[in-house]
This record gives sequence, C-alpha cells and structure tokens, in this order.
Amino acid sequence: MGSSPSTRNVVLIALAVAGTAATLYPLYLIRSVLQLILLAVFIAFWLGPFVELLSRRRVPRVVAILAAYLTLFVSLVLLVLVVVPPIANQIDKGVRQLPAGISKLRENAPFRKYDNKYKIT
Repeated sequence: MGSSPSTRNVVLIALAVAGTAATLYPLYLIRSVLQLILLAVFIAFWLGPFVELLSRRRVPRVVAILAAYLTLFVSLVLLVLVVVPPIANQIDKGVRQLPAGISKLRENAPFRKYDNKYKIT
C-alpha cells in the first residue's frame, strides 16, 4: 500500500492548478485579439525580407511597405480567382451527380438493407 499524499503536497498541487487557471483564463478571454496579433506577426515576418530587399535598393521604406502590402493583396486576390472557381465547379458537379449516386447506392444489398431499416436516404 502507498502512503497518502501530505497536506503540503495537496496544497501545492491545488495552488499550481489555480495559478495555471488564473493565467490561462484571461488568455482565453482575449483569444480573438491574440489571433489578430499572431496574424500580424506572421505577416510582418513574411513581408520583412521583401521590405528589406526593396530598402537596400534605395526604395523609401514607406514605399517598400506599401509595395509589400500591395503584393500581398494582389497575391490573395489571384489565389481566390484561381482556386475558388474550380472548387465551386466541383461542388456543383457533385451536387448534380448526387441523386444518381444515391440510386446507385441503393443497388448495393447491405446498404439497401440498412437504408430500409434506418431511412438513410
């Protein structure tokens, strides 16, 4: 048989749990702000080398920063223009083929059995 924990150890563990909760709860409350800060830090790390490159080429820092943000914005717009239409087409195609796929599933005996029992389709 093991010995029971001492009162001191129980109090220390309780204080550690309370301290952790007291630290994490305020962070939980401001999580949306922290997300924005992390996003800003990520963008700064991503744009920093580009701004430094332009600054070394004697471009004024303000212009370099504006060029970096413009490049980021144009990249995001192009990404959306390239990625969204094929995804929308695939979703549309899948929705149009759904009734045929369901009727094809009904041809499968095990699926038909469970479909009749649980009304899946």
